[in-house]
Amino acid sequence: TRFVLTDLAGITGASLGLRRDDGAAAYLNGRELLRSNMPEGQLSGSTAALSSASGLSETAVWVLPVETDGVVVGENVLAIELHQHAGTSSDAAVDAILTIHR
Repeated sequence: TRFVLTDLAGITGASLGLRRDDGAAAYLNGRELLRSNMPEGQLSGSTAALSSASGLSETAVWVLPVETDGVVVGENVLAIELHQHAGTSSDAAVDAILTIHR
């Protein structure tokens, strides 16, 4: 998703609310912000999540602090890539909200 910032003054931090089934990586302006339930190292379209989300973890929203040094005045792009767990996972879902704190 794209969003516009007209001023960076007063930004004290940011957080990303993330619901993912099974794993996800988040990027801001092409720079990785965080991974949730994902392995370290290079990610590709075939990289599997570390585990399958089930029960309450399928709908839990993880609120995680993120760096703000990648935001710019003007247009910014938040991208989320979703990954399935190999084998047993039959569904997929992702929701995200980036909150800039001032």
